[in-house]
Amino acid sequence: MRFTFINAGWEGTAHDSKILLHCVRNRALNFPHAPRGKYYVVDAGYPNMVGFLSPYKETRYHIPDFQRGGRAVGKEEMYNHVHSSLRNVIERSFGVLKARFPILRAMPSFSLQSQMFIVVACMTIHNFIRLSMSNDRFFRLYEDENHIEDEDEDEDEVAATHDDVSGVDNREIRIMHQEREKIANMIWNDR
Repeated sequence: MRFTFINAGWEGTAHDSKILLHCVRNRALNFPHAPRGKYYVVDAGYPNMVGFLSPYKETRYHIPDFQRGGRAVGKEEMYNHVHSSLRNVIERSFGVLKARFPILRAMPSFSLQSQMFIVVACMTIHNFIRLSMSNDRFFRLYEDENHIEDEDEDEDEVAATHDDVSGVDNREIRIMHQEREKIANMIWNDR
């Protein structure tokens, strides 16, 4: 439940996929790319691109939906359920961060530079506590896999537009769709 990369300073109106593409493609930022055969799990607002796996769109996805509506049906739903469970760790990590540092929930109107410093400082302290304090109360609370952090469901439903992913090669998207399909088949066959 640690953060591996921080890029603070974008306007709140910038789409997440645009920010990600900027970070991934800008060598000066030293983005930690996933090793071959490993992936970052991303929500439906991001494109499927090398190193990043998104869920199937228009298929049940959120953990509470499965809790209310029963078991996953079909390989796409099974894949999405596993994907959502993995992404839930990310949501819980942000839950710990915001619980520990309430200033992040309602940032005062400091200068953009000060706000960036606050975000980076909070995330750095978060990681330090995670590494050095094995019995932290916030991490204990949020480590429970059954703890469902409120996700911004609207964000997940907004697919990346052509403008947001204009830097993504169609070949990359095809490769990752095939990889997602392969993983979904493995999950389905292992049931």
